[in-house]
Amino acid sequence: EMVTTMEDKMKELCEDREFVENVCTTNDPEKVKRLFSEKGVEVDNDAAKAIISKTQEAASNEFTEKDLENVNGGFVGLTTIVACAIGGTVAGLIVGVYLTAAYKAAKYGK
Repeated sequence: EMVTTMEDKMKELCEDREFVENVCTTNDPEKVKRLFSEKGVEVDNDAAKAIISKTQEAASNEFTEKDLENVNGGFVGLTTIVACAIGGTVAGLIVGVYLTAAYKAAKYGK
């Protein structure tokens, strides 16, 4: 059976516009956890708060070069996170960066 890496999972999640928008427009950690849980990914409290701390930036309507890099390239560092769980602040920040970039790309990008 196929092992889904976190990288694959994040690409899949970032392509789900409704999911991205829902995560990027809430500041409720419980909602973040629920949204991820519905996608089969368990997120702990620290990660949920970290995700929110990053996705707050999604509200700013500048789409920067850095965002572009994040959308196109990266997912670096995610392969070390297991696909079915996001735990801790660092993991949450990484995930938040990608979701924010995806959100801004969909909304403000070219």
